[in-house]
Amino acid sequence: MSYVLTVDKRQAFIVRLPGKFAKEKKWALNHKILNMGWEDAIGLTYENLSYEDFRDIMHTHYFPGDDNYRRAGRIAINAWRFIKEMAIGNYILLPNEDGYYIAIITSHAYFEDDFTEAKKGYKRTIKFLNDGKPISGENIPKKLQDKLNTSQSVTDVSDLIQEVEYSLRVT
Repeated sequence: MSYVLTVDKRQAFIVRLPGKFAKEKKWALNHKILNMGWEDAIGLTYENLSYEDFRDIMHTHYFPGDDNYRRAGRIAINAWRFIKEMAIGNYILLPNEDGYYIAIITSHAYFEDDFTEAKKGYKRTIKFLNDGKPISGENIPKKLQDKLNTSQSVTDVSDLIQEVEYSLRVT
């Protein structure tokens, strides 16, 4: 008899779309596409890049005058999570003034530079759960509420996967 447990591969991420781009946020919800931008950082989807490569690319394109990599590192970790750590089937939580949306990732990350409705950048397609309706604040477990207040663009909340799934069940 085997007692080996399989590792739970379910993951969840909070994705905070750039707040100043209300038009893009609405477009993403309507077209089921997350667009994170980083349009000047071409090549982030190349397979063999390391986190340090991401940081160097961000530094070169967004902070060339900085004498350290602090700001480039903050952007690079968000890009790394969005492009390298997320996988098809992972949960995405999209904060909204009415609560938050929960979706499932349905594509690998890709770069698109010829787009008419939203700015070019790194994207993923998603499928909304809960019939595409936001989960209200009263149905958000406390631990998850605390994480939803983060200011990072992409936050790994896989440690709260049960809270995410609970939110779907109580709506």
